[in-house]
Amino acid sequence: MDRYFFSSEGLVCKPCKTAHSSGYIVNVSSAALLAIAFILQSDLDKVFLFTAYDGVLEELRKVARMLWTTNFEDSFLNTLWM
Repeated sequence: MDRYFFSSEGLVCKPCKTAHSSGYIVNVSSAALLAIAFILQSDLDKVFLFTAYDGVLEELRKVARMLWTTNFEDSFLNTLWM
């Protein structure tokens, strides 16, 4: 199974992974990449109309968490629930 690497800057290849080693890297499968592509290309009413194995969902959670923590300040999260 092919593995890919997702950084806060986007998808990086295995050789480039070491160049981004100072940042947070999420190791993802091709199935997770397909799910990300589906989510990004879908209309809002269909964006979550897919099924995936628990492992793929966990990879998606890790990518979402990494993107959130590298792009938003903690204080922004607090404003969403106030």
